[in-house]
Amino acid sequence: MAGYLAQLGSPAGYAVVQRELCDPDSDQLRRNAVDQVVTFLPYQGQQVDGVIIDVGQQPSSAAGESSEYVFQRVSDVLRELGLTGCS
Repeated sequence: MAGYLAQLGSPAGYAVVQRELCDPDSDQLRRNAVDQVVTFLPYQGQQVDGVIIDVGQQPSSAAGESSEYVFQRVSDVLRELGLTGCS
């Protein structure tokens, strides 16, 4: 849902996506968060609730993901963003 908020013009859900990226109990939640973080690209560098939006850092930090299901999506998103460090 946070990604939809971003698409509608509000970066307020960024902290939610950050939390979901670190959820230890749900591969699906982490994979969805990887997809949603890209919707915050227009807000890159802005501060929301004390957190600086860094779209490229989020999937990069998830590059060590142990779940192949999530890791594959992280790899795809990093490639889409033109970032290195994950193949």
